[in-house]
Amino acid sequence: MRLPARGRGRAGREGRDAYSTYGCGAALEAAVAAAMAAVAAAMAAESGLVAGPPWFQGDHAIFSMHGVPALAVTSERIEELMSTVIHTSADTIELVDPPELVRLAGVLRALIGRMGAEA
Repeated sequence: MRLPARGRGRAGREGRDAYSTYGCGAALEAAVAAAMAAVAAAMAAESGLVAGPPWFQGDHAIFSMHGVPALAVTSERIEELMSTVIHTSADTIELVDPPELVRLAGVLRALIGRMGAEA
């Protein structure tokens, strides 16, 4: 299974991280949601990722346009951030939260492991 993931994380450290799927079809979307729930249960806490709104302005959309299912990870506030922070002078390295990136990488690693085990 090829499932390119595009991540931006929480710009501005506000809001929750969100994931959205593109061109995955109902079965794969359900598998991602089930795996995310299983990851959260295994971590004995919320994964911190919620299903978010679709946004087509990222690199993940190119994969989807060519028939490759894609997963994007960003802020649940992506629409607001696209107009106020992302690709502006306010989009600086100081917005990066390294411990949050490590946590998010762990969640995605567990998700990929779970999806691979079910494939």
